[in-house]
This record gives sequence, structure tokens and C-alpha cells, in this order.
Amino acid sequence: SNSAVDIDYCYLWCEKMQGDVYIPENTIYVRGAFFRCSNISSADIKSSKISSMYNTFRGCTNLKQVTISGSTENLINMSSTFTDCSNLTSLSLSDSSFSNVTSIEGCFSGCSNLKSLSLSDSSLHNITNMGSCFRDCSNLRMQCIIPPKVVDIGSAYYGCKNVYGSVTLPDTITSMA
Repeated sequence: SNSAVDIDYCYLWCEKMQGDVYIPENTIYVRGAFFRCSNISSADIKSSKISSMYNTFRGCTNLKQVTISGSTENLINMSSTFTDCSNLTSLSLSDSSFSNVTSIEGCFSGCSNLKSLSLSDSSLHNITNMGSCFRDCSNLRMQCIIPPKVVDIGSAYYGCKNVYGSVTLPDTITSMA
């Protein structure tokens, strides 16, 4: 069926759900869909229609791998998408661009086993809020990125021991606390 699918908050706190999650092309709403589904191990996101992934996998403590293979041209909000996914080690962004995303606030906060993430300044050029984005990602090794339009970077890299590189802070920043 080509009907739009709405799974906003659908499986909230569903601890019995386990294994792999597949989000098909026709899915539009996924906010909080798998919030605290602690036994999910991987996710494959094919949809290009999603605009917000707010809290989608928050607290999925056994989530290890996520693949976003659909276009992300409609994606605007990734706030708290993977917050507290403490076993997330791999995130594949194949052919995806986050060029329209404006908020990654808390997106990877608490992903203590995330080791690498391939992001570039150009793919994040519309980000305005990245507060606590990588907070407590103690194993993450990546170059520090501060997008040119960012307003809030409060605690963005707090607890990150392996972030490197020089940083130029844009004039747009209003909050660093």
C-alpha cells in the first residue's frame, strides 16, 4: 500500500519488541515511535517523507546499528533522536544529507559507545540548535564541528574525550551554557 503511515508514539515503552526495525518509504510520522523500546537491536529507515525524528529511538539501550538510506530532504528536527542509545556503535548515512535539519539538540547525547560519525560542515549548514548533541559520547572520535548558523551549542561536546580540531565560533551563537 502507498498510504501514509503514522507511527508517532506507537510503540512507546514496548520492551517486548526486539530485533530489527524497518521504517518503510511511505512513513511520515515517527516522533517517539520507539521511545524506550530497549530490546531493538537495529533500524533501517527508508522513508524520505519524515520531517521530525524527535525522540524516535530515545532510550533504546540495545540499539547498535542504524541505517538511513532514504533521502532526508524533508527532515528538519532530529532532537533527541538517539538520546541514551548507549550501545549504538554504527550510524550509516549512505547518500543522505541533513541539509534541511535545523535541530540536532541532544541527538546523540548518552551514546557512550558511538565511536565515529561521518558528518561535515556542509551537510549541517542549517543547524541552529546543537545543545548537548554529543554530550557524554565518551568514545566518539571525530573532528569538532560548529555549523555557521548555530545559535545554541550548550554542552554540545561535554564529556567527549576524543573530539579534535580547531574551532571557529560563528557570530550567531547566543547560548553556550
